[in-house]
Amino acid sequence: MIIVGFWYAANVSARRDAEIHLPVEVSSGDFTLHIDGRFYSTGNISDTKVSNRIGNIPRTLTMADGSVFETVDNQSMDQWLSACRYASSSGQWVHRLERSWSWAIASMLLVFMLGLFAYFRGLPVAAKRIAYALPVSAHESISSGAMATMDRVFFKPSAVDQQTQDELRSRFQALVAGVGDTEFTLRLHFRDMTIGGDQVPNALALPGGDIIVTDALLPLIEDPHELDSILLHEIGHVIERHGMQHVVQASAISVVATLAVGDLSGVGELAAGVPIFLMQSRYSRSSETDADTFAFEQMIKAGVDPAHFANAIKNITGESGDVDSPGYFSTHPGTAERMRRAIEYSNSRSNKQHNAGG
Repeated sequence: MIIVGFWYAANVSARRDAEIHLPVEVSSGDFTLHIDGRFYSTGNISDTKVSNRIGNIPRTLTMADGSVFETVDNQSMDQWLSACRYASSSGQWVHRLERSWSWAIASMLLVFMLGLFAYFRGLPVAAKRIAYALPVSAHESISSGAMATMDRVFFKPSAVDQQTQDELRSRFQALVAGVGDTEFTLRLHFRDMTIGGDQVPNALALPGGDIIVTDALLPLIEDPHELDSILLHEIGHVIERHGMQHVVQASAISVVATLAVGDLSGVGELAAGVPIFLMQSRYSRSSETDADTFAFEQMIKAGVDPAHFANAIKNITGESGDVDSPGYFSTHPGTAERMRRAIEYSNSRSNKQHNAGG
């Protein structure tokens, strides 16, 4: 077998015609090098360094003296390396994968599946870690920018009279005091939210601790404890950093870059994505469940029946919870399930009180 190519002396760019002649027993690894048709030297594959095959790119054999033999006869090289079990021949599987459609498709599917796993499993975990790693000042910076955007685009000043606002804020502060120490400064705001000529009943929390109640929500509340339950739910979102987690997921690349350079000044740019996220109310089911649990436990701690939360859902949606209706709770998953959990917490509270009294 003869492998045709070019030869370069050590540290010399000029090339010369060359051939590698292989014996009949190619597995021995022996070869002779001929330059310009004349014998030049002998050698063994074990004393040379062979480049791995990448497509049809020329292969190189670096000799012990530093000279280089180059060839485009990749097929002959592959046969020789395989026959003499040269260590670099293990790299030929890469070339075989490149030429195999089935392996290429399988690789694409594997990458796609790994991407899905990273997005649905890895990204939420990473987002939670990032949300808790960011200082409260970063949360507040994002909330400030988001609030300004929402006031400009979505909200109008509240028409609720000042006395009612003051009374509800006083009640809200009592709720906050009952929650105990938090890293956040929790504040209650009132706004008018009108879309398409219709006032929208809503309550939402910004990552930094600002909680907003729209005018249209208040007339649907029959008992003050119902509003308390909704506000505790929103406080749960703040404390559990749900808003920041989901904003981070939606802006993962920007946040990772920000943390990588250690410059938190860029975090404020995420404020642009907060209003859209909140208007769509796309909290995950687990986030909603965690916020509900927080509200139920705080209500029990304060001696308030969690059934008020189920009543709030019923009054706001106008349904028993079996069907989601337009409005605040329609944007949250599993309305009937959440009502059921509220009743379960209520029954558990009643049983504990009964046992304590009995």
